[in-house]
Amino acid sequence: MDRTEVNASPVQKALQGIKKYKYVLLTALLGVLLLLLPQNEKAADSGSATPSAARRCKTRWRIFFPRSTASGSSRLC
Repeated sequence: MDRTEVNASPVQKALQGIKKYKYVLLTALLGVLLLLLPQNEKAADSGSATPSAARRCKTRWRIFFPRSTASGSSRLC
């Protein structure tokens, strides 16, 4: 242990931690800011703009199994 680490104030220790994890903290901050952005208000106001449960299920099925022959099947969900 260095002598500077023993005599370091809590503020200096916090600054050292920030310097060490600056990219992790910046990524977390960016994620929080993106979550706080407003969503598309036009789609939220219109009830018909939201896809039905069956359509969402088919879309998910196609994303996970794009080459499957069962993608056109009626037993998706």
